[in-house]
Formats: sequence, C-alpha cells, structure tokens
Amino acid sequence: MGSTEIVAAEPQLFVTDLERALTFYVDKLGFEVTFTYGEPAFYGQVRRGGASLNLRKVAGPVFDGNFLATERDPLAARSRRTSWARFTTSIGSRGWTSISRCKTRSGAASPSS
Repeated sequence: MGSTEIVAAEPQLFVTDLERALTFYVDKLGFEVTFTYGEPAFYGQVRRGGASLNLRKVAGPVFDGNFLATERDPLAARSRRTSWARFTTSIGSRGWTSISRCKTRSGAASPSS
C-alpha cells in the first residue's frame, strides 16, 4: 500500500472578534497577516513559517451547546449525517494514533492505520 504525504494544512478557526484575533496571533505569537477579506474584514489568514491559520468571524457559538451531551462519538456522528464520508469501521485509538477507515462519495476507501 502506498503512502500519502500531507505537505500543508490550513485549519479554519472561528472567532468572534477578528481584529483582536489578528492582533493576538501577530503580537503574541509572531505570525504575519497574509490577507484579510471584506470591509469590515470578516475573514483572514495568518502565517508563521509553514503554519497557516484561517480566521473566520462568527456572531456566536459554532456548535450546538448540547451537541457533546447527546453524542457519544461526535466525529463519527457528524460524519454519519453528511454525504462526504461513511465510516465502515469504528473509530478507535491505539496509543497515540487514531485509526479509521472511511469511504468518500466516490467510493474510494481511505487507508487504515
């Protein structure tokens, strides 16, 4: 089986105050602002070395406050309700590694660890 190398990841973080978040990442953590979008800005990106973070302004909580109380396995529960992936075996863990096998809409199976 071949391996797939991840060369970059750009997570999106939800923030309620974009200007304050940009200031924090620049002044406290040494990031540089790559871009901001909108007037007033509602989306932006900061970068430090090979790490990029996308910051998106939101008006309130992103998740239902009761979500974790009603779902024993939030990742698998979310995936079951979407059409992009279907887990064919349970998500589990072995030591520090996570193990999962899922199929994409195209039917391709992901490798399992």
